[in-house]
Amino acid sequence: MEVRETNYLFKISKIIKEFLDKNLTFEEICQNSEGAFPTLVKDIVDNRCYKITNETIIYTNEPENIPEPHPIDYDWRFDDKSAMKLANYCFTKRSNILCVGTPSVFKYLINRNCHITLIDRNPHICNYYSKISDDIINIDFMQYNKKSILFDTIIMDPPWYTNVIKSWLLKSLKFSKVGTRIILPIIPKLVRPSANFERTDIFNLMNEIGFFWKLPFKIYYKTPLFEQETLSYYNLPQLLNWRVCDFIVLYILNNSTRRKFEYPLEYKWQRFIIGNQTIVLRKLIDDNGATIKVSSLYSDGSFILKSVSNNHYIRNSINLWTSRNRVMKVYGFKRIFSFLKEIELGGNPKHLISKFSNNNEELAALELIEKLIGV
Repeated sequence: MEVRETNYLFKISKIIKEFLDKNLTFEEICQNSEGAFPTLVKDIVDNRCYKITNETIIYTNEPENIPEPHPIDYDWRFDDKSAMKLANYCFTKRSNILCVGTPSVFKYLINRNCHITLIDRNPHICNYYSKISDDIINIDFMQYNKKSILFDTIIMDPPWYTNVIKSWLLKSLKFSKVGTRIILPIIPKLVRPSANFERTDIFNLMNEIGFFWKLPFKIYYKTPLFEQETLSYYNLPQLLNWRVCDFIVLYILNNSTRRKFEYPLEYKWQRFIIGNQTIVLRKLIDDNGATIKVSSLYSDGSFILKSVSNNHYIRNSINLWTSRNRVMKVYGFKRIFSFLKEIELGGNPKHLISKFSNNNEELAALELIEKLIGV
């Protein structure tokens, strides 16, 4: 084990031991563990020293009628209390406010005396809110290049990766002026071994742009269903909102910089809504379409994604992925695409399996996809 990894686990252990004698639930210990993933927390507490709760958590979408959050959208949503606090902090009368990837904050600002705009890459979120507001832009923030008003406040919730946070921050300067407040998360200290170095890097960029301070309250995230499924794989207790984060307010003094964006390239996915699930599919470079094949990406044959980290070693090999974190490697893109599209349109899965399979092996492959989707 590398020295950095050893030091990282030592830091997690040290902070957790401060809470073991305080009669906390496992979730409360996780909330105080500076972003350490619950599997690491569990290894340290070893099921011995925390209060047991029998509370059953049932995931519900917020708002209603929107398909389940999917990991490709980095779709962790604030809990209601946190969203309300952020909205209250953002609001000033007759101000121009931009919400980037923060629809739950947008929801609490819609009927207030201010001009509010939402940019979000999730088409289902945007379709929902477009019924009650015209200021909805369905696009990845880094691809948005239209001329815009300069905002008084920008609240954004980028994925917790330094290159993304810095890219969003630099991008937001195009829509800022001197005096604009940019409100954004700072990654917790123990979210990964390199977190402290990453935080310093982000703070250095902020110092180039203006001055900043920390909000006086913590922000809690709902645990999305895809993460609950991963936690369930490790037999962890159900966790309602274990992710906790500090938010920073950056007051802009310099809205021009020579720094360049370092935004990572992403795969292009095809989306399907089946039931309440979001299913995404992409074509592999070596897929000649001749045969439909399905395989696990793990040596133990598991189809549950064992980590929600973007750095997980199988992540770049996934090309069929459900919002309940079932993942697989598939070949036969064109026919699988048509198979999923017809199911989305209400087709009978059993009939479609026969329609699109050419032999018993392909029939078994499509039956497995059907089973993993749960239709």
